[in-house]
Amino acid sequence: MSIDEAMNNVNKAMMNVIHENINFRTKPIGKDMVADGKETAQKMRLLLDAFRLHINTLESIIKDTVELTENIASSIQVDDTKSEYVHASGSGNGILVYKDKRFVDKPPAPKKKAIKMLNHIDEPRRAVTYIQPYNSNLTMLHVNELAFEESFRYYNGGVYFCLGHRNYAKVPYVNIIDNKTTNKARSIRCRFGSKELCKRSGYSNRQECFFAHDGETMIKVGYPGRCGQIVDFGNPSSFNFGVSKIGISDIRTMLMYGLNDLFVVMLWLEYHGIKNKIFENLEVA
Repeated sequence: MSIDEAMNNVNKAMMNVIHENINFRTKPIGKDMVADGKETAQKMRLLLDAFRLHINTLESIIKDTVELTENIASSIQVDDTKSEYVHASGSGNGILVYKDKRFVDKPPAPKKKAIKMLNHIDEPRRAVTYIQPYNSNLTMLHVNELAFEESFRYYNGGVYFCLGHRNYAKVPYVNIIDNKTTNKARSIRCRFGSKELCKRSGYSNRQECFFAHDGETMIKVGYPGRCGQIVDFGNPSSFNFGVSKIGISDIRTMLMYGLNDLFVVMLWLEYHGIKNKIFENLEVA
C-alpha cells in the first residue's frame, strides 16, 4: 500500500467517524440515546488510542529517515569549485576569484561535515535478526561476549525495563494469589471493558461479574508449574518470607515463563513497528 492510499484510508475512517457521530446526534432523545452515546464515545476513544500509537510510530520513522538522509548527504563529496569560482579576466589559468568577490590565490578547502556513525566499530552491532522458531525478525544488538549490564533502570520512583526501539515498561508490583484460592476476582480482564458496557451486555444482570473492569487493579494467579515450592512467590507482602526458601530449580522455571513471555512481547512490538512507547500501570485493567 502506498502512502497516498494510506492517506485515503485514514480520510475514509475519519469520515465514517464523523457520519456515525452525526447519526447519534440526530437520534430521538431518550435512554437509548444515552446508551448509544456511551458506546460511541468508547469506540472513538479506542480509535484515538490507535491513532496515537501510529502517530508515535510515524514520528519515529520520520526522525530515522531524516537522520539517515543527512548522513548520506554529508558523506557525498560535491565539487563546488565549478560554480563557486571563476578565472580572473586576463589571468590565464593561474588566478581564481570568487564570483563578484576579491581575488584569491586558491579557493579555500571546503569544510568537511562530520559524518554521524550509526555504529561505532568498538560497540555492539545492531542488526535485524531472524528468530527461526517464531519465523520472525527482531532488531537487536549482536555482541562478541556476554559482558553487558542489566536492562532494568530506576527512573522517577519506579523500575523500568527496555523493550527495544525506545519502548519501556514499568515493573508492576502486583499481588499474587494461590491458584487453589476460590476467590480469583479481578485476575482476568472483563471482555466488555468498562462496568457500564458490562452491565449493558446483560452479563452482570444475570450474575455478578468478578472480572477486572477498566481502571480496576488486577491480581496475578500463581501456579505450581511456575513455582512449585511457594505458588504465590513474588507477592510483595510475603516476599521476604519466601525468598530464602526458593531454590534454583524454581528460579529456572520462573525464568522460562517470564523470559519467553517478555521475548514474545518484543517480537510483537517489532512486528507492529511500535517505538517510543512507555507501558505503565500494567496492573490496572
